[in-house]
Amino acid sequence: MKKSKFCILFVLFVIAANIAAVDAQIVLKGKVTTREEEPVAFAAVSLRGMRDTTRLVETAVTDMQGNYAFGKHREGKYLLTIQSLGFRTLNDTVHIRRSSLGNTYEMRKDYLLEEEVTAIDDVVVVGTNVTHYLDRTVYRVTNADRRTAVTGLDLTNKVPQVTLDRINETVSSSDGAVTILVNGIAASAQELKTISPEEVGQIEYYDLPPIRYGGGNAVLNIVTKEVRDGFYGGIDLKHAVPVRWLNDSFYLRYNRGRSQLTFRYYASWHKSDAQFVDDEYRYALNGTDYAQYLHTSGGYRSFYNDFNLKYTNQLQDKYVFQATFYPSLRNNENHYDSQIEFLEGAAGMQRYGNYRTESKIFNPTLDLYFWRQLGRKQELIMAITGNYFDSGLDTRSSEYDSADDRPVFEDFLTVDGRKYSAIGQALYIKNFEKVAFSVGERFAYESNIAHTASWLSGDRQERTTRMNNYLAAEVSGKIKTRFSYRFSLGVIASRTVTAGNDSWQWVFAPNVIAGYQISSSFIVKAGFSQANTSPSLGMLDDRIAMITQNIVSRGNPSLKNGFRNSAFIGTGYTNKWLNINVTCLYGYAKNPINYYYRQDGARYEYMPVNDKSSETCGINYALQLTPFENDILTIKLQGGVYYTNLNSGVLGRVGYLRIPLSYYIQFAWKNLSAFYQGNIVTGNMVPPMIVYSDLGSGIGIIYKYRNFAFSLSCANFLIRPESRSHTIDGSAVWRKSTGSQRDSYNRVMLGVSYNFGRGRVYNEAERHISNRDEDSGL
Repeated sequence: MKKSKFCILFVLFVIAANIAAVDAQIVLKGKVTTREEEPVAFAAVSLRGMRDTTRLVETAVTDMQGNYAFGKHREGKYLLTIQSLGFRTLNDTVHIRRSSLGNTYEMRKDYLLEEEVTAIDDVVVVGTNVTHYLDRTVYRVTNADRRTAVTGLDLTNKVPQVTLDRINETVSSSDGAVTILVNGIAASAQELKTISPEEVGQIEYYDLPPIRYGGGNAVLNIVTKEVRDGFYGGIDLKHAVPVRWLNDSFYLRYNRGRSQLTFRYYASWHKSDAQFVDDEYRYALNGTDYAQYLHTSGGYRSFYNDFNLKYTNQLQDKYVFQATFYPSLRNNENHYDSQIEFLEGAAGMQRYGNYRTESKIFNPTLDLYFWRQLGRKQELIMAITGNYFDSGLDTRSSEYDSADDRPVFEDFLTVDGRKYSAIGQALYIKNFEKVAFSVGERFAYESNIAHTASWLSGDRQERTTRMNNYLAAEVSGKIKTRFSYRFSLGVIASRTVTAGNDSWQWVFAPNVIAGYQISSSFIVKAGFSQANTSPSLGMLDDRIAMITQNIVSRGNPSLKNGFRNSAFIGTGYTNKWLNINVTCLYGYAKNPINYYYRQDGARYEYMPVNDKSSETCGINYALQLTPFENDILTIKLQGGVYYTNLNSGVLGRVGYLRIPLSYYIQFAWKNLSAFYQGNIVTGNMVPPMIVYSDLGSGIGIIYKYRNFAFSLSCANFLIRPESRSHTIDGSAVWRKSTGSQRDSYNRVMLGVSYNFGRGRVYNEAERHISNRDEDSGL
């Protein structure tokens, strides 16, 4: 009897064990890396059943650390496939089962991807590190890129559309102004210098940013890898000899658990006493011809202090809270002395003059940002930035008769300004299987109170207020595998209040782009957008200041907002040695704002006015060549051909052709790199002037040794650049100007940087844009 009971219990136990084995749900996870132990981000990992490999069980995408994870699946054999651009496709038969050492319902499988090499007619083509998408291009950073880069700022040169001025350490774009982000959160060129090249995983360049990034300027997003807790810091010094010029910075970062605390300080001091300007004015006033010829010499001094204190608390893929406080102090002084020949009709007079100006701006900013990952692939973003400007301007100018030192005219202008602004954003995002939906609001409020005293205007106080509210929804997705699209619909409400004007404007702001992926390295896209344009608060201030005898400058409180329509068709193509982006564009602007000389009684006023319209069409290109392995040589070209047709209420119809070109050449070998950068002289129509860019030529070498980096560079190498401009034909006042800064010729600069410690850089997905207000109101 006992034996029978034992047999029955044994049979039941075996059956239960088999049922448990059948119903066991196992989680499969792992990591995908390269031979250099670098994580492979955004690799597609798929799981299929072995009985029918056409049946897709589940897909996953690796994160920035190369990690992947599937949901729970029954024990059994599966086909696992890993695909990533630039790497060979990996197929592996995986037997999902519990660990033999216990009842563990997790299974780990790590994989190594090999770089893709394809032989075509005896020519070897290696897979590229570039991926094209509808609104962005992603560049994977390699060890060859990191070898000669000193900071994360240097790596931005990997992007063909980005121009890194290695001399002045500024970043610009062939698509116009560029917004810099680190892991989707607002940053600056100076902040990129706090990131070591080893921390950077990839760079994303958005030529068509979505509404989560404001949908305006091009966006450069630096995506970092995660490193361990601790301290990380560094110091960067760059000084010119013998010219008085320096750019220095210091940074320190501390990480522990979910928290990160960062402090950064940047100082810039430039001084010159070798500026020379020749100006010529010619005009007719009340039947009398006037002419002035000014030979001016002088200099300037500028001092910039920037403090940045940032606290971040986050749980990866759950939430991010960031608070940043960054006060800045700017001080600028200019002093010039002039020898003047003044002609009134047939009578002439020799004069001398002097000009002095000093401006100070104190600008503390507080930026609060919160991101939350909600359930069911939903995200919530909220951000608000508060700005305060305490600004002061003191200008003194005078001219005297050389014969008897008699004052011909004297003028002064003092401005004491207080500006407050608040800029906020709220955005909700929902991701579906093939479609993403976003809806949000962005608002801006700014108020400027200026107390002005001048010889022409007397004492007065004026307040200018502006409010903008932008409400938009956006849908993006793909149709099959090659066609992608993004459509947003928004409305902008703007209100401007000045002493004599209170106006509202409503602008419909649609934006649509579509693209077709011909191959993984070739994309064609087109789009249309509409946006509003607004005058700055300084343009709306009606203060008056003397420029020279009979000519003054003043603001215009009657300026109106306008709008701008843009359409384009472009393409991007990449192979191992070539990366090229070409865009054909057309733009139409209604009520554009330009400055003109306009007669008012016995004088001319230089003031902003609304023109009727303007049209611009053209083509721009960004090309990068890397003809040798390991990027030993890099050649970058940026330029375009643009034609602008201005319909001006002052000058009538005016057309202008612009053909800019800039170039950059870099040689890199082991820890040594050398570069040459420059640009040709090209004119640009900035009514009422045609302004010519300076000729550019810079050369330098950089050497890395452990945690140190040393640089030697020369600005304006073997050239003597001049800034030139003249008024457009038909201007009421003819002006021609030529200027130079002679102590900048062949300016030699020495740089040294040192990094220490270890720190953690968070790798959150792209989320945030900068709401900092840059308009001080002066």
